[in-house]
Amino acid sequence: MLEAALILAGGRSRRMGQPKEALPFGGTTLLERTAAAVRAGALRVVVVGRGGDQQLRVPGGCDLVTDERPEAGPLAAIATGLRALQSGGAAARDRVFVTACDAPFLNAAGIAWLAERLGEHRLVMPRHDGILQPLCSALRVECLSPIDELLAGGIRSPRSIAQLPGANIVDVDTLPAAAPFRSCLATVNTPEEYRQALAASRADGDDPVARRASPPDSVR
Repeated sequence: MLEAALILAGGRSRRMGQPKEALPFGGTTLLERTAAAVRAGALRVVVVGRGGDQQLRVPGGCDLVTDERPEAGPLAAIATGLRALQSGGAAARDRVFVTACDAPFLNAAGIAWLAERLGEHRLVMPRHDGILQPLCSALRVECLSPIDELLAGGIRSPRSIAQLPGANIVDVDTLPAAAPFRSCLATVNTPEEYRQALAASRADGDDPVARRASPPDSVR
């Protein structure tokens, strides 16, 4: 089990048109559903919200921190979460899973699979369809310092941390053993993706914690 996890929930959901974290899914909300899966794979869970006008209902068993730079994007939110962990006593080598709040097919088996690929690396980031997936990755608390340096240099893309020394990039499409993990990559950013994910969940008789191994291609 990982030492900690970050759930980024401070986005404005502009493409969805309403707060994604509060959308109903499987008898709960997307954020609560994501948190349930993450709690099964991490000892401490920190939700990073944007504060201000956001009305965020924090799932039980999770801590809430407010993004230091809410308009600076996911990389700044990751820095906020890592800083909160560090301030709370986390060690430099502690492992942290990072996800967005809108991952309805996240599962503990997938998180554990990714943690194994972290090994002694500084971070592990999957690549799917040739695209790096920083919001479904794992890194160590010690990455906070270089992330702060990137932000200070005007770099805001979370994919930039893949260039840090000690990174392990995993091409999940070429690994048959990655099947339980690939579902973790599914997110919902638009009303159509949300409808598709709901339909996939109902068709599969999906349980809030025991996720299917892989969602249909339409929601990957």
